[in-house]
Amino acid sequence: GWSWVGGDVLGEYTLRLYLEQRLDQPEAESAAAGWGGDRYAVYQGAESGGIALVMRIVWDADGEAAEFVDAYNAFGGARFGVQPETTATSTCWEGDDAICLFRTGRETLLVRAPDLALVRQVASAFPDLIP
Repeated sequence: GWSWVGGDVLGEYTLRLYLEQRLDQPEAESAAAGWGGDRYAVYQGAESGGIALVMRIVWDADGEAAEFVDAYNAFGGARFGVQPETTATSTCWEGDDAICLFRTGRETLLVRAPDLALVRQVASAFPDLIP
């Protein structure tokens, strides 16, 4: 029941601008600096009209991925204002919508959807990143 709306490469610069919505410029710049490549896709629900975003990012090194995860944890906390639900490989927030950030080595997967159940359903399509 979801249709592909579009997708592309976000890029290091646009990722930094996105992070600057909730982080100061030096922190956002540092977090995005290790970007090695990405791809994103946006989907829209036929019934609800809701939007889902999936973005996979490859980082230059494991440490760069870890730095992004730390910065994104601050981003998510500032955006949602609640404590996240965390596991060894993911951090999730839920409010007016839901976002989960998953990490395996040098790769991260960011999934945003109307609710946490849908985020987890979408994330299950990436078994190489979601243990």
